[in-house]
Amino acid sequence: MYDNLSMPADLRKIEVYGSHTKYVEADRATLRFTISGQHAEPKAVMSWMMKKARSIETALGEWEMAEVKSSRARLSKRVRKVKEKTAAFQDYYATSVQYWITTPEVDKVMDIQLRMVELGVSEIYPTIFTNSSLKRHFSEVRRKAIKAARDKAELYCKEAGVRVGPPITIRDINSDSAEGKSLSHDNTESEPRTSGPELIPVSGTLQVVFEILVGAYIG
Repeated sequence: MYDNLSMPADLRKIEVYGSHTKYVEADRATLRFTISGQHAEPKAVMSWMMKKARSIETALGEWEMAEVKSSRARLSKRVRKVKEKTAAFQDYYATSVQYWITTPEVDKVMDIQLRMVELGVSEIYPTIFTNSSLKRHFSEVRRKAIKAARDKAELYCKEAGVRVGPPITIRDINSDSAEGKSLSHDNTESEPRTSGPELIPVSGTLQVVFEILVGAYIG
């Protein structure tokens, strides 16, 4: 056995990794879609957009929505060729509005999408499924990750005939952006999520340096 009484103080340590992963059910879905239109007159296309937006917002009231947000209408002037073999061009105006809907009714996503298609939305983005209790799940995962690190260190040290002391350093390996931040409108933040309603992995990994206790030699 290695007698750590003669071990230099700066070597009386063991570095291990601990990790834990659990899978949680999705209880929240975020849908995103766009309505858009065009017309030769800006007033006409904006009037159409307001009517379309009202019909969509009325339809969304059919479901228990946790949150409904929309962007401001974007109006732009464009030019198109009237005839392919001539140089005749025509100005027209285009407008669009994006919607973000967050709902706990994850089993109604297809129904909501179908209703939006019936109302004439021009684009539907992939639905994001996540969990509303990620902070609690991360806390549990981290506790189990550090326990896993200590269990590993104790196993190694027992085989080496020494004992594990308190942690000297603890480093979180996970990216800070994975701690359950809310989904922003431009999707710049991220959180554990899936593109389908399957189970969501929540993981925690730590790098821990433990002290090897002086005089803990096992003969």
